[in-house]
Amino acid sequence: MAEVPGALNAWAPEMFVDDGGVCHLIWSSVVDPRPDDERDWHHTAQEQRIWHARTEDFETFSEPALFFDPGHPVIDATVLRDDGRFVMAYKDERGDNDPATPHKNILLTTFTEPGGRFTPPIGPVTPPLVEGPSLFRRGEERVLIFDHYAEGGYGALATRDFVSWEPAAVSLPAGMRHASVVELP
Repeated sequence: MAEVPGALNAWAPEMFVDDGGVCHLIWSSVVDPRPDDERDWHHTAQEQRIWHARTEDFETFSEPALFFDPGHPVIDATVLRDDGRFVMAYKDERGDNDPATPHKNILLTTFTEPGGRFTPPIGPVTPPLVEGPSLFRRGEERVLIFDHYAEGGYGALATRDFVSWEPAAVSLPAGMRHASVVELP
């Protein structure tokens, strides 16, 4: 993001691979070309969006480009390839860090091709005041884990259809924050 005018941050990186073997890096960034003295960091929500770059060799990368913009701040996207499509979980970053907020929760969207159209949001699938989602397969289930950042713990839900969700049992290391699950052969 160093070459993107007004880029202020790049965090929560994730990666997924498309059907052609191309690796897609996604992360959260604020791009705001205004000078620092014109930004009110303490009282104004930051306009985070999900950005993207591609690589086939981790030596050369495409230029960073906006990947997902639902019209409001979002962070912490993660993608799972599932049944001929990609499912993306992300945090709705609107609102205050208050348990009564209708936001600060995890939503889902799907797409069939990176850079293509996204389906309308599904959810929220979690309660508020969570972030750092990760999706993975466990047998016939798809499991979503997420960080209860205000409480200092983790939650997990399982689904077979991405519509109905049930609490899931998972064993995670104490003190873990913003995890990713990687399946190794």
